[in-house]
Amino acid sequence: MQEPTQLSLQSLQNWRDLASDHFLKLDCQAPDNFRARALIARFGSSLAAEMDVSASRVLRRRRDAENSQVAFFKLFWQLSGSSRIEQGNHSAKLESGMWSIYDTTREYSIESSDRSRFMVLLMPQTECYGWSTSVGALAGQPLGGRGTPSIVMASLAGMLRDGSTLDPASQATLQGSTVALIERALENQLTRTGLSAKVNNNSRLEQVKGYIQHNLANTHLTPETIAQAFAISRRSLYNLFLDQRTTPRAFIQQARLERACTLLAHPEWRERTVAQIALGCGYTDPAHFSRAFTARFGMPPSAWRHRH
Repeated sequence: MQEPTQLSLQSLQNWRDLASDHFLKLDCQAPDNFRARALIARFGSSLAAEMDVSASRVLRRRRDAENSQVAFFKLFWQLSGSSRIEQGNHSAKLESGMWSIYDTTREYSIESSDRSRFMVLLMPQTECYGWSTSVGALAGQPLGGRGTPSIVMASLAGMLRDGSTLDPASQATLQGSTVALIERALENQLTRTGLSAKVNNNSRLEQVKGYIQHNLANTHLTPETIAQAFAISRRSLYNLFLDQRTTPRAFIQQARLERACTLLAHPEWRERTVAQIALGCGYTDPAHFSRAFTARFGMPPSAWRHRH
């Protein structure tokens, strides 16, 4: 993490450049006398920013949302002034002390009043699979900011104003705690609005499977790290796989071998050695990979590649 960046924007073009360089591809609209100040910092794979803007509107167009290479969830805390957020069928006017969340893979708009001040957090969806179901129900709605959301916002504000840098381990801790706290806040909000607070087990299982598939190359992928990523216990994770008649560890092994099988037969991977493909699927020991592959497919990886 680098030291927080402080910016003073003197024109609409400055605003557009800021959005493109630090956030997302957005359509920024404002009068010619637009002014803004921003304090921005990245930590882990996330970005936090405190903004003070004159009257303006930003739109996330459908074409840009659908063509984006990375999916984010975006949290928005209104600190002063007001903003109107729209996503899908939901429209919310946020006053000071309120917050909302939305999905950057879908179109949305934010219209802010003059002298509006707010905090935003941009979090990759691959880091917070546990939010998905809640965001589907709550995106673009006004949410009360007291309690857990306020604690998260305060920690981000502290990071921005501290002026020092965080080492990688501290960044990972901050990001992980933010993910867990916001997941709890979203589930609490579902309870208050009368919606089911418990994520359907089948939906959660699919989220876990997606997370595993996305992280197969990570040699540190284990049931323990998966449980931590979803803020659930190891036992709860294993219970998700009961109806599948498998375990998280066995699913990881199967997914890695199937990925290796696909890559060994893919023309674009012909120049890679078997050891390189094994590492790309999360195996640090080529001999162990070869034994596991042979046991699963009845032949060594090199023979499989030759046949296909």
